[in-house]
Amino acid sequence: MIVDAKLGDGSGVAVMTEILQTRFVPHIFMSGNPALLRQQRPDAIFLQKPFDERALLLAMHNALTERGVTQ
Repeated sequence: MIVDAKLGDGSGVAVMTEILQTRFVPHIFMSGNPALLRQQRPDAIFLQKPFDERALLLAMHNALTERGVTQ
C-alpha cells in the first residue's frame, strides 16, 4: 500500500497506524517533508516527492522484504 503521509484534513500515518493494529500490510509512505515523517515513524519506508520509478521500485522491494513477504 502506498500512502501519502498527509491526506487533506487527515493523516495517512494515522490511517496506516489504524490498519496495522489489525494486521500487517506492506506499506510505503510518500511525503514532501520526509524530516517530519522520520520524527513520526523513524522505521518507516518512505518516498520523498517527487520520486522516480527507480526510487519507487526500491521502496516496494524494501516494503515487501521487510516482513518476509514473498511472491
